[in-house]
Amino acid sequence: MKYFLPAMLLAGALLVQAGPNTYTAPPIIPTFTGSKPLVNITVPKKTRVTGGGLGIGNVKPKAAAPPRTVDMKLLVLTVDGTEPSYGAITSFLKYLGVPYDAVITKTQPLPVLNDSVKGFYQGIILVTGNLGICDPTCRSALSAEDWLRMDQYAVAFGVRRISYYTFPEARYGLSSLGAVTTSATAPQNGTFLAAASTIWDYLQLATPLKITDAYTYLAAVTPIAGATSTPLITLPGGIIANQFLDSDGSESIALTMDNYLELQHSLLLNYGLIRWVTRGKFIGLRRVYLSPQIDDLFLPNDLYVASIPGCQPTGFTADPTYDPSANCPTIRITSADLTKLAAWEDSIRANPSFPGFRTGFAFNGYGHTADADITQPDTLLQTAVSLGPKFFQVNHTWDHEHLDCYDAVPNSGICRAATYAESFAELKQNQDDAAATGLVAAVERQAIVTPNISGLFNPNFMQAARDTGFRYVVGDTSRPEFVPPVPNTGLWNPYQLILMIPRRANNLFYNVTRPTTGSQGSWPDEFNYFYGPQGIFRVGGTGGPPFFTSNLTYAQLLDFEASALVRNMLKYEIYPVMFHQANVFHYDGVNSVYRDLISKTKEKYLALVKTPVTSLSETDTGIAIIDRMSVELSGVTGTWVPGVSVTLNVTKSANIPLTGICDAGCVTWVGDQQSKIRVTAGRPSVIPAP
Repeated sequence: MKYFLPAMLLAGALLVQAGPNTYTAPPIIPTFTGSKPLVNITVPKKTRVTGGGLGIGNVKPKAAAPPRTVDMKLLVLTVDGTEPSYGAITSFLKYLGVPYDAVITKTQPLPVLNDSVKGFYQGIILVTGNLGICDPTCRSALSAEDWLRMDQYAVAFGVRRISYYTFPEARYGLSSLGAVTTSATAPQNGTFLAAASTIWDYLQLATPLKITDAYTYLAAVTPIAGATSTPLITLPGGIIANQFLDSDGSESIALTMDNYLELQHSLLLNYGLIRWVTRGKFIGLRRVYLSPQIDDLFLPNDLYVASIPGCQPTGFTADPTYDPSANCPTIRITSADLTKLAAWEDSIRANPSFPGFRTGFAFNGYGHTADADITQPDTLLQTAVSLGPKFFQVNHTWDHEHLDCYDAVPNSGICRAATYAESFAELKQNQDDAAATGLVAAVERQAIVTPNISGLFNPNFMQAARDTGFRYVVGDTSRPEFVPPVPNTGLWNPYQLILMIPRRANNLFYNVTRPTTGSQGSWPDEFNYFYGPQGIFRVGGTGGPPFFTSNLTYAQLLDFEASALVRNMLKYEIYPVMFHQANVFHYDGVNSVYRDLISKTKEKYLALVKTPVTSLSETDTGIAIIDRMSVELSGVTGTWVPGVSVTLNVTKSANIPLTGICDAGCVTWVGDQQSKIRVTAGRPSVIPAP
């Protein structure tokens, strides 16, 4: 039947499009094997500065050096830009939207740091504490003169520093006690000390900090006359995070473990470090999102069955005409499934950390009609209408035709793109049906999810989409053409002024419904078929080792997939997440694999952090992304005069997000004041910052 989702799609979760109609299986695990010990060198001895001028001595100041007027931008110092910790911190800054300059110290000198009026950077992040390099002589990539200049600047302008991966040394108030190597199978659990609450107040500090896949130094405090060390996190055997107030009044925080953009300890600690080094005032802001979208409402999906030919794929096919539905059993959720989902969501929203959680559906009107062999009236449609805005609803076209391979003969291998008239009918008929049935009250008028993420490069379809009023469409982050260069932004369609919103695929496949092995629609069976010890996909391709050396149980699979969702939440990523209607089937009358996965995600998230989570509609996601893209193009600069004001300038008008500054309409989010300031090109905006 033409409206079944072809098995070759597998929810898009396992597909990477390398070119037109060429698909390969991507790695499903964010592997990190690049953690290495740091170069053990002695950096130039720190010349301690007192009273704001150059001097030598160990005189303890009355307090930390006070901040002076600075530009709202960070300076990131890297040896050569290949360090895992460099990718981790710069990726996080991009997610938040914090401006920064990166300097490759191997080939570039330290930039000019200030003039007579202001400092040019509000904080400094050293990717590694000593910026060590061996080429072949081991040394610091930063010259002695530049170390001195940086030290003087930090004191004179009250600028804080982060050493993101640190060999313990006196510069950071530490000495080495040895090192440990951690891995996913041999993690180390860090303990937050009392002082950590001033930096990471948003974390569940009673939960141990799990350190994995990172070379980690153990440190002790080195007594320095007139200086104060405040350990923040420890492992058995030593300190791994230390806050240091030196005798010259300069301040730093040093982490002694390596960092990587997908490691949990990095994701948990990053925001507190950025907020601390900027003194809580910076361009950019954070929110936590979990926005599930469930495709194919009203249509059935075929099921994975290992024992039926065609229902267990032998690989991925590039043929959009491939259709196993004649051989495979199918499932369509019922009115009861939708009612139970709505009641469960009410219970999720009762948790103070998930008050805005909401599922979205992408619907195909054809699936509730008599032509689709559905008994009339359709109780699933009636329930969807009665539940109304409990769910987001977006257009998924009338009957799920592939828009780049329209009305194809199944398994023929012959394709043609949808014409303008066919495209217009797919969209308009679904819209009209929603209006006629009453579903329209919950429908987002400008948002669409196309079948199989097709049609986005079909100019006929995109013209029809624009003409029928659509402004937002989702892409698929497992396909490189839908991944924007900057996180939390999107891509404009090349044919029409329609925003393509990246959407996250996952390994809850479109054709699974049950947690039990040996059953139709078994999630563990299909996952292990792909990635288990005998899986058809291997690390590095054919002939490589398996992704897993033993089959995952359902509990392990939930934990694995929930961890992936939590990682994206900890990045403050705004993108929606893809699921399919079969996943909502209540396999035991109470639970569904979708419900189990989201519940596990919630459990894991709440064990780590306190910050609330919200869901966005596709339309609101698009609006927020366009706002962020405008900021990226605005050329925004900011200057902070401590205790007085922040001044913003742009070359293109935009709504500039600020953290730590409260203007009219500001909100307080988990203790942080957040504002969006409309700044017009050529007209500085001055915001009081007492």
